[in-house]
Amino acid sequence: MGVFGFSLVLCAFQIITGTDILFALMVMLFVWLSGATIGVLGGVFNLLGLSVFILAAQQVVVSQIAKAWFLQPADVPLKWPIETMGMYCLGMLGILLGALTFKALRIDRARPLFPPITDGRTLIVLAWILTLIAFARFFILARFGVYEGASGGVYVGGFVGPLRTLTFLPTLAVACGTAAVIVRSEGKRCVGWVNAIAILVPILAGIITAIRADTASALVTFGLTLLAFRFKLKVKHYVIALLAAYAFQFIIFPYSLYARGEGKVRIGTLDQRIAKAFSTLFDVAVDPIKYQSETTKPNPSEPWSITRLRYYGQPLPTLERYSQIIFNDEIVDATIRGRTTGWETTEAGFVMILPRILNPRKEAFGTSNSIAHRGEGIVGKTDYYTQITLSFMVDAFGSFRFPGVFFFSYFIALAYFTVYSLMFNTNLWRNIYVASLAFTTTWIFSEGTIQAQILNVVQNPIYFILVTLPLVLIARTLTKRLREAPFVYEKPNLALSKEQ
Repeated sequence: MGVFGFSLVLCAFQIITGTDILFALMVMLFVWLSGATIGVLGGVFNLLGLSVFILAAQQVVVSQIAKAWFLQPADVPLKWPIETMGMYCLGMLGILLGALTFKALRIDRARPLFPPITDGRTLIVLAWILTLIAFARFFILARFGVYEGASGGVYVGGFVGPLRTLTFLPTLAVACGTAAVIVRSEGKRCVGWVNAIAILVPILAGIITAIRADTASALVTFGLTLLAFRFKLKVKHYVIALLAAYAFQFIIFPYSLYARGEGKVRIGTLDQRIAKAFSTLFDVAVDPIKYQSETTKPNPSEPWSITRLRYYGQPLPTLERYSQIIFNDEIVDATIRGRTTGWETTEAGFVMILPRILNPRKEAFGTSNSIAHRGEGIVGKTDYYTQITLSFMVDAFGSFRFPGVFFFSYFIALAYFTVYSLMFNTNLWRNIYVASLAFTTTWIFSEGTIQAQILNVVQNPIYFILVTLPLVLIARTLTKRLREAPFVYEKPNLALSKEQ
């Protein structure tokens, strides 16, 4: 069907369901701009193209498909539907021009800092090193990074501060371990001790801390690595994938929502938190329907300001996670009725880069909740730690309205494309770096504020280089393999044609 055909069908369904024609046409324009941008960046199998795809899907496209499916007008209950879609279209236009500038400057042709690693021995050594460090990181954060009093809380600064930013360690371990198993088995196996343990570490961390993103990141990285290294899936693999998806949706997802709230698994000593976590997980696994219904059950006493943000008229937590348009519309409304914030959130991004030793008053949390507090019902008035998902586009709109949306989108996109292209080849094929970072970097690009984007192109790459580069050199030295090995399980003519 293609992007053009898809947009026409979606537009037709929206008009049939009673959506304002202008709004439906603007959604179609957004889809066109998104498709063009993804095409310029090399498609969804490129980290950059995938990032734009996730942004477009999470912010607009998924919600518009769902509204058509439910036969609901897509512009209801938005307060400023035309202005909100105008913000998205202008932001995507800025990203498209950023992509065209990136290509025109031929930045992607430069030699990246990290060459690809496809040698099985190097991969397996690197995987074990990363897994040990990832496990040590998890233990230190769980034991020394959490306040073990009755009120809970986390420590900031000191040695635990930088450790919290090294979110790539577990996923890079999973990617290296999975790639090593595939390469060393000549494409016959995808699971071995090295990647099984690497996957288990973030899953256990996600259960104990009730952070579902940790569990999801391990599974997504595993799947992307299979794709990157062209592992041939069989029926049993698809069955296992479906079971894992079921477990995540109906066990891990409701567990995380309940555990960090009523379950209070983040309060107490480490032993107490572990005991409560697995006890709660067992209860959810035994009766998943009970906990699943808790997340979708309407609350009669819920304030109207919160009820209005139910884009589909009822609580649908999973779908609402990919329907950011309603929350962004609330910030658009607050900006139109109120004032702009100027450079506040941008300055906060650059200030956050400074280590706490240079900035003792460094904030413990980002700007997301402070932006959300401008609207009604997005987060509680005293909640400054949830870090609600929004987007840099609405942050830019709140700062300088429509001109800010275009210019911030352009420069954020150009900086993001440039930095990660200079670090490594952004194509997914045979690339452990893209497979390991695809989950975290794409979501930051999709739902992060301006402050988060600044950290994503400055602080995060610096930490990645400072930690990963020495480990790669150590792994190469230990294996004494400085030249890349070919994929022996691929047919020679196929491998040759792909290299050419």
